[in-house]
Amino acid sequence: MTTKELLVETLDQLSAGDFWDFKLFMVAEKFLPPDSRRELEAANTEAVAELMMRMCRGRCVEETRKILLKMRRQDLLHRLAGVRENPSLIQRAGVMASDLELLMETLSALSGGGLREFWERYLLLEPSALAPPRTDPEIAAISLVQSHGKQSVDVTRRILVDINQNHLVQSLLDCRPRNRKPPDDRRSALIHKAATMAAVKEILLETLMDLNHLDLGNFKIFLNFESFQNKFPQISWSDLKKSNCKNMVDLLMGSYGRQCLEVTRQVLMDMNRTDLLEKLPEKSCGAEEKLSVEELWPGLIDKVEAMESVIELLLETVGDLSEEEQMFFITLLGQSQRDVADRLLAVKELLPAVLVMVQMFGQRSVQMTRQVLKRMRRTDLLPDISASRRPQAKKLSADQRSSAALQKVALIAAFKQLLTEILSDLKKQELEDFKKSLRSTLSLSGKNLWYPSMRLRFGPFVPNVANEMVEELGLQSVEVSMEILMDINRSDLAERLLETSSGLKGKVSIDEYQRVTMLNTVPGKMAVRSTLLKMMMELGHSDVWRFKRLLQFTCFQKSLPELPVSVLWPMNWTGRAADPGLEGPADLVDQMVKRLGGESVGVAQEVLMDMNRTDVVQKLAGIRSGSTEEFQSLLFQKEASLTAIMEKLLETFEDLGEAKFEHFQRVVQKSLSRKAGRGTVAMETGRKLKVAELMLEQFDEQTLDMAALVLKQIHRSDLVQKISGNIPAGPSGPSRVAKGREEKLDSSCWTELVPEVNQTESPTYSLQSEAGLFECSVSGLRWFCSERVVFRYRFCSWDGHMERMESRGYRPAGPLLDISLITGRMTEVFLPHWICVDDVRKPLEQFAVLHMDDCGDAVEKVSEVSPSHVKLAEPVFSPRAVLMRAGFPVKVYCNMLLYRTNTAFLTLHVYLIPRDPALQQAMDRKESSYGYKVIQKPDPEKSLKMNDYFFLTSDLEAAEVSPKMSIKAVAKHKVRQTDVVVKSIHTQKIWKC
Repeated sequence: MTTKELLVETLDQLSAGDFWDFKLFMVAEKFLPPDSRRELEAANTEAVAELMMRMCRGRCVEETRKILLKMRRQDLLHRLAGVRENPSLIQRAGVMASDLELLMETLSALSGGGLREFWERYLLLEPSALAPPRTDPEIAAISLVQSHGKQSVDVTRRILVDINQNHLVQSLLDCRPRNRKPPDDRRSALIHKAATMAAVKEILLETLMDLNHLDLGNFKIFLNFESFQNKFPQISWSDLKKSNCKNMVDLLMGSYGRQCLEVTRQVLMDMNRTDLLEKLPEKSCGAEEKLSVEELWPGLIDKVEAMESVIELLLETVGDLSEEEQMFFITLLGQSQRDVADRLLAVKELLPAVLVMVQMFGQRSVQMTRQVLKRMRRTDLLPDISASRRPQAKKLSADQRSSAALQKVALIAAFKQLLTEILSDLKKQELEDFKKSLRSTLSLSGKNLWYPSMRLRFGPFVPNVANEMVEELGLQSVEVSMEILMDINRSDLAERLLETSSGLKGKVSIDEYQRVTMLNTVPGKMAVRSTLLKMMMELGHSDVWRFKRLLQFTCFQKSLPELPVSVLWPMNWTGRAADPGLEGPADLVDQMVKRLGGESVGVAQEVLMDMNRTDVVQKLAGIRSGSTEEFQSLLFQKEASLTAIMEKLLETFEDLGEAKFEHFQRVVQKSLSRKAGRGTVAMETGRKLKVAELMLEQFDEQTLDMAALVLKQIHRSDLVQKISGNIPAGPSGPSRVAKGREEKLDSSCWTELVPEVNQTESPTYSLQSEAGLFECSVSGLRWFCSERVVFRYRFCSWDGHMERMESRGYRPAGPLLDISLITGRMTEVFLPHWICVDDVRKPLEQFAVLHMDDCGDAVEKVSEVSPSHVKLAEPVFSPRAVLMRAGFPVKVYCNMLLYRTNTAFLTLHVYLIPRDPALQQAMDRKESSYGYKVIQKPDPEKSLKMNDYFFLTSDLEAAEVSPKMSIKAVAKHKVRQTDVVVKSIHTQKIWKC
């Protein structure tokens, strides 16, 4: 029974007088304004139920209970008892989308002055709210839904009543279906993003509100462990400890985007609060899996195992204390160690207390535990806590032994131990220099620095420095440490850190490692920054404001960290957000590149599409159509050009002696200071990579011209000719790089890999590769990566999904692949399709990619289409497949499946199917269950027209052929031999065997 049916059935039990009283209570509870009382008088039970659902949303049953209780109608409460109102994420997002569309329509009916008056009145209710552009009802509606969720319609109604816009109030209260014009694709995509984000926020807040004060403290502790293990952005304890439930939701969503639900699920599991998991959507099929210590940090395996033993030993020893003694142990530990005191305030359980201690102090936790036990006069336990004794696993509870948090904390502690060992070899002045550089790095990363800075300034203890690094930077600690060690001329320690963490002792040089890393990252970052800056320069002041407001939704959808409010909306002297037009776009661009990396341009493109400003992308790419393929080529050309420039520059630096290089560096430094219009630009001495990076950042494609001038000034004209050689053309030159890349993608340069198969009813295929271009021999899936990746996939049936796609105007155009990325990151993925693109006009407009997750279906644009694949850049993995717009005939490539019996009377089954492995696997299972065996024959060479009919004939006169064949999807190639023939309706042979 639906909620509406339940409410109607309950209200039908009321007498006419009681039903009237129920309506009066509705008015008294402010479910609707007093001026709507006349309409309420004529409402029947169905209309009242609809009104309760509209105004109270997910609380409609609970609010009905409250009114019945006030009416002393306890006899009806049993009808509503036990009813759980826990709608799914998709249902919540659907309601939010409906509300958002309604608000956009309502606010659009306000004049410019009316909208300004509306928002001025709203700011009296929410002084901290950001005012939208005064003539932008779309942003105003989105802001209301983001701030108030399911209460947004009611908030809007109250404000409309206050400003005497009663004619619009009625439109909000009208529960009847409207014949509204469906939103266009742009607005529909924006509504879906904003509604999904609001629905996720609602679910998270409801879940965290079910935690008491102590549980919320434990949630913060376990969340601190989780972010490190999964390569998520690190949320520092200084931010966590001061957060209430609402602030925690903002932190989760701002740091993890759509992954915040999965992070919350894992934290609750670590806390053993599985009772709250039912509020969260089911885990997405394509969710990214955890990192493997063995695969990513083989050099840390021994340290991680040692830390796990320490944790198990402490749990075993302290577990022998009574519950009261354990609480006393936690109290004494907090009193004796100020570093963990604030974390232990809300801890009343042994497991999180021990994990916090080991996370902060590592191996020293054993000595600290001994000291606390002495203070407790439990010296009888001291022999049990020898660091050399192995713990007895049987003494630990199943929850303690299997706790995923135990492994996560062991990894964090191992990282800290490694950093401590390296930094302990620094001399006193070197350590001070290291801390100074670290403070600068933390400042540039936008961290809240008061607390860490004080520790770094006054804490000479090396473990304190390691603690703060891991706390603020997470997994980046190793990279940052190597960078700083190189800056302070301790390359020996940097190399040792690299070898120890990676397990590549003696196999890699720190100089070569940093050179390769910089060549792989810096040119791309500079190309992204340059392109992004050009995009932002095309926007006016109000457009920049709108861009900032919509940026969060695309970041959320792509599971990217949001830009902090303090970065997007710096405050002026009044405490309000400053006019975005007062600040140039360079600051926004720098922050986007810093936080979003290579995703920045793709994010910006999508935001501009949400703004209906695709003209900006078209202008930069020099095209008139809506296609962005040439724009992607433009960015690739830019990156290739800058990479070649940087390589030339580094080669030139190698030809300079140390003295000449320092002279070169001083001249460049003076030039940069004059360009910046200030005293002196800081530049580390002797760091060739840093100088090359700074020159590329400042001079872009004129870097080599600048280098030539400097070489002449330092009397090394002999090197000028060397750097004046040919460099690949940039955006203004011919598209040689893009063309070469296109040829490369369609050539035999792909390395074919054979996957490992886990044979089940639905086989799973596992693959792993180093950096390069690869293709799976089974599915045809291709990928490009710049690091080692491990992933697996399986084929999924289109059954149940095809109808939904057809209702959205699309049809399947490739196999449905459920991909799970286990390790690493893929730069580009190429999904196979079965469409013959020769006759398809503007393929980028006709093709799309289906993305399915716990938020529902999303249809995404593609960046490239080839005869056999479509390209996705920086993909988020989930069940994915290629789609094509329906409504016009296309040709497809097909497989011909042939099966035979072993009986004396030969029977053949012949199927013409799309090139879909999932369908072929299903057909194989079906035919084998009937005793048929596969006959391996080649597939049709040519593409075939969708929905055409074909005839199957035989040379044997006695053969019976039934029925006529038709194709509903796609196939492959090659031919020979002849017994059975398939002909088109025009009698043209298309296949024979």
